[in-house]
Amino acid sequence: MSIGGLARIVQTEPLTQWPQGVERTEHQRRSPFSAAWSTTVEELARELRALGASSVVLQMAFEPGQQRLDGLP
Repeated sequence: MSIGGLARIVQTEPLTQWPQGVERTEHQRRSPFSAAWSTTVEELARELRALGASSVVLQMAFEPGQQRLDGLP
């Protein structure tokens, strides 16, 4: 599934509440993960298909104005 295909079933939105027990950092840090974006999208799409998902809401830590026109942060 392409990024565009994933965007058709996944809606992204800012976190409504910060997770308990997770400390917020003052400055952004580089991610410790090294997977390519395309690999991440493919693996997420595979998992969503296995679950039979057709409509998914993905909450992430970004500000409302940081969302692109295609719905991705």
